[in-house]
Amino acid sequence: MAGSPSSGSGQVASINVTPLVDVMLVLLVIFIVTTEMISEDDRAIAIDLPQAASSDAIAKSPFTVVVTKEGSYIKNGAPISKDELLLSARELVGERGDDAEAIVAADKAASHEEFIKLLDLLRSEGIFRFAIQTDVTAG
Repeated sequence: MAGSPSSGSGQVASINVTPLVDVMLVLLVIFIVTTEMISEDDRAIAIDLPQAASSDAIAKSPFTVVVTKEGSYIKNGAPISKDELLLSARELVGERGDDAEAIVAADKAASHEEFIKLLDLLRSEGIFRFAIQTDVTAG
């Protein structure tokens, strides 16, 4: 018959893929776990932003300032002193003039007074346009 196996000693034409699938699944799990571990940035500064029900979509400004709960400042992801912040604000106003804008944020635990001090610092250097950064809640 055409479909019956031959009684001769021919080559086996099938491959058992079960071990291959097992190895691929183990590799997939390893990659998923390591990706999660790699994506956590140890250098990141934990800021707990307040949440808002809605948010405006704005273009990313190159000038982002955050007040931490300790009252220190972070500009574009790096800690910065008050004097360096003032200098950066002056440079931004020098480049953009009246179009200078900043994204400002504060940790939930930061005092309201520290946030107002930040706004006053930026206004004293000529930045009057602000976007306040928050986390958007679902629903």
